[in-house]
Amino acid sequence: MNNFLAVDTSSTSCSLILILDGQRYHRHLKGQAAHAEQFFAWIRELLELEPNLFKRLTSLGLCIGPGRFNGLRVGMTFISTLMALYQLPAYLCTSHQLLAEHSFTKDLDGYAIFAKYEHAYWCLKDNWLNTSLVTFDTLPSKISVMDMPSVIAVEHHDSLDIKDILSLINNNNAVLIEHYSQINLLYTANLC
Repeated sequence: MNNFLAVDTSSTSCSLILILDGQRYHRHLKGQAAHAEQFFAWIRELLELEPNLFKRLTSLGLCIGPGRFNGLRVGMTFISTLMALYQLPAYLCTSHQLLAEHSFTKDLDGYAIFAKYEHAYWCLKDNWLNTSLVTFDTLPSKISVMDMPSVIAVEHHDSLDIKDILSLINNNNAVLIEHYSQINLLYTANLC
C-alpha cells in the first residue's frame, strides 16, 4: 500500500486516513454532514504538512456507499480527480463492508443503513453483497443500524470510519481499480 489516502463522505459522518512514510494521519467526525467544509479543511492540513502530498501517494481508498448523494459526490469527485491527475489506483469498499468491520465481533444478524421514506437498506453480516430494501417493521430484531435514529430496539451506529478499509484491503475484500472511469458504474449502483 505504501503511501495511501482513503476517504469516506458517504454518510452523515466524514472520515479520512493517510499513511505516509509509515506515519498515520486519521480524522473522523461523527454526524455532522458538513462534508465539503470539514473534508477539505483536513486536506488543507495535510498539504501544509506535505505540499507534495498528492505526488507522493501510491494508492487511494474510497467508500462508494450506499449513502447520501451530496456526501458521495464529494468523496467521488475528490478521488476520481486524484486518480485522473496522478494515475493512481484506488481501493473501493461499500458502507456495508465498513459497518461489518465495525461490528464483526458482535452477535448480530445483519446491518441496516440509511433510512429513507420509512425504508432501510439492510444486509446479512455474512453476505454484504446481498443488499435489500425493506420497511422498518420487517427489519430483524438483532441488527446494527446506521443513520436511522427512528429505528428503536436495535444497536445504533451513528458513523462509519474509513480506517477499517485497511482490514478489508488486507483480507482482499476491497475492489482495486486502475482507472477513475471504473468508479462510475459502482457509484451509480450504490446510490440510495
